[in-house]
Amino acid sequence: MVESLTYCSVCFEEYDQEERVPLMLSCGHTFCKNCLILLPEPLRCPHCRTLESRTLKELPKNITIFQIQAQLNPSEVEMCTHEELLFYCKVCKYPLCLQCVVKHSNHGLLNLNDPELENLINSHLDQIESAYKFRIKECTQRKEKAESLLANWKENSIKNKEAVRGKFQGMRKIVENQEQYYLEHIAQLFQSMCSKNEREDNPQNGYRVDVSIDEEWLTSNLKKIGNIGVFNPARQECSIRRSRNVKALNWKYSGRIDALSFKSNKQVYLSGIGVCTPYKLEKTTVINEMKLLKGQSSRSEVVYLHSFPVTLVADFMSGVTKVPFETIVKIEPGIFYTIYLKLSGAKTFKCVDSLLQANGRDETVFTFANTIFVQGDESNRTDILCGPIVDFYYLP
Repeated sequence: MVESLTYCSVCFEEYDQEERVPLMLSCGHTFCKNCLILLPEPLRCPHCRTLESRTLKELPKNITIFQIQAQLNPSEVEMCTHEELLFYCKVCKYPLCLQCVVKHSNHGLLNLNDPELENLINSHLDQIESAYKFRIKECTQRKEKAESLLANWKENSIKNKEAVRGKFQGMRKIVENQEQYYLEHIAQLFQSMCSKNEREDNPQNGYRVDVSIDEEWLTSNLKKIGNIGVFNPARQECSIRRSRNVKALNWKYSGRIDALSFKSNKQVYLSGIGVCTPYKLEKTTVINEMKLLKGQSSRSEVVYLHSFPVTLVADFMSGVTKVPFETIVKIEPGIFYTIYLKLSGAKTFKCVDSLLQANGRDETVFTFANTIFVQGDESNRTDILCGPIVDFYYLP
């Protein structure tokens, strides 16, 4: 639809003449100034990856975008309210009198008696109906996605509450048993004291009971209560995001290898990754192979291999799908590891303006690097600047 040309394909916001100015690259693609300013120079087209020789300040405005917006949104022209209507404006889509024709002279006019008018109006109605149906369908799918997320959150909340109650109940039972033990011991000592015939000279001298609580046991259990991940990993695990922008233009190349190397400054346990989803409704991307390598090469030692393909579906709320590992993997500090994906299917969002380092909880720092591709592998489409691998989930 023509309306799609008035929106930036990176941020999906409508172009304007202030912050989201449409700037045209030498390859012919247009993006808003706010999105291009996030990219490092020299600029590369987010769509076709063509290297741009000009700086951001030298890029020209795409005036055609403003012309299309003016035709689609002719709000500056007041609607004709006169009675003697003679013409029909093709752009504003309403009838005009002879007096108002001047204001619409560059829009294209038809006489109200023109036989083409009926077909033109029907065409306009079809366009409106098609646009509304598309929006309704999109809103319905987003509503279903939101309801699904809400149901998952509710389920996780219930599991977390049950985990806390169960753990505290177990701790209470142990403490109550200890309490009962000491009370019974004191009662036995009291009975023993009362039944003795021989007493010490000082009646105040009695038996003392030392009550001891295993502080290590108590501390470890309280730590588990604060670390619900022992019972529900989705609640406990930490995550880092390596990009400031994940809802970027489609990651053009599918059916290829994507790999990204990283290392951590602390020992952690990797539990999953976040991968960008398709950027069109009803599209899917399949991760046919996912593995974790110990090393920076695409042929390094495999320390984790996912046992089944993973299907990613479009998600406009986050643009990213979490892919949990089947088992957590120990990440040793200071050693490079590589996430290796082989994708096929629909194009996906990609992350741009990515960070060379990302900080997690407890001063955990992830550092990213390009993977060294061994000859025979497909060329790398993920690097430290952009790509579909966005999130890293881990347990401290």
